[in-house]
Amino acid sequence: MTTNGSSSLSEHMKALCRAPRTPGSPGYLESQIYICETLQSLGFDVLEQRFSPLLVGPSLNIYARLDSSAGSSEKGILLGGHYETLCSSGVGADDNASAVAVILELARRFKENPPATPVTFCFFDLEENYRLGGLRGSEAFASHFADRFQEVIILDLVGGHFAPHMESAYFQFGDSRPPLQHSDLEFMHLPIKVLEPLGAWGSMGPRSDYYAFRKRGVPYTFLSSGTPWYYHTENDNLDRIDFEKMEKLCEVLEKEIYKGCSSTPHIPSWNSFHRLTELISKTPQLQSKELQLMMERKAEPDRLQMVRFHIQVLKKLREFGPSLWAA
Repeated sequence: MTTNGSSSLSEHMKALCRAPRTPGSPGYLESQIYICETLQSLGFDVLEQRFSPLLVGPSLNIYARLDSSAGSSEKGILLGGHYETLCSSGVGADDNASAVAVILELARRFKENPPATPVTFCFFDLEENYRLGGLRGSEAFASHFADRFQEVIILDLVGGHFAPHMESAYFQFGDSRPPLQHSDLEFMHLPIKVLEPLGAWGSMGPRSDYYAFRKRGVPYTFLSSGTPWYYHTENDNLDRIDFEKMEKLCEVLEKEIYKGCSSTPHIPSWNSFHRLTELISKTPQLQSKELQLMMERKAEPDRLQMVRFHIQVLKKLREFGPSLWAA
């Protein structure tokens, strides 16, 4: 394994977090240049997909492909995440410079030692909700290229800590991979209803760029360390980032992609959700009646219960913020 990943991650994060990356802003344009120049410096041919959504204007997906020895016609893996920020998110260190940094670091490693399966590294624009909805960049990309991939792996907010006692945790969704493994990390392979309690509709519907591929039948894995108290606020800065955790995620994904694609779906278990409620309940400020009922029942919650769970936990995260770790 490469040993200087943490320093590379830090360099990427500092470059991406000099300014907010809201569409059309100087920081947004600088991030596009940085991604392109970094990929070019690694020896990739950088490709661009330009699109112009209604009421938003010129937008840009950036991607590069690393072919296998089998040739460019072989289906492969897409590793992707969005690069722009919401207006309220400041420099968006966790959301989503963290994912961009991990993808760039993996592009470097795979360029040095290519896997047997082709890999495309994609940096999506307009994941956030600007005027008429989000997930615009991944939708534009998937509408043209989804059939090129046997699997997609999407990263969003991968550098933070969701809550106390979850500093080593990642949430994993999707059926393309079994629960990921690392001696220092815990991957909770959760049913998609945990993330989308109202299904594919409404404000609690699809949460990131995996959706454009999922609805087209492409097997997917979505990874996140969760939406902490600083989510979509000015507090999403470099001080919140756990670089060692990100480096370990790079190690996991490097090993996984070297394995190639799996032909067998891997269905998540509700046992991981019970583990999640157990960890949340260790923080007194996050306890609630709904959480207690879920822990007692040890059964699959219905959609209404999941909505209540979301509202209560996220409200308390925002209310108590960093004081949750001050005990």
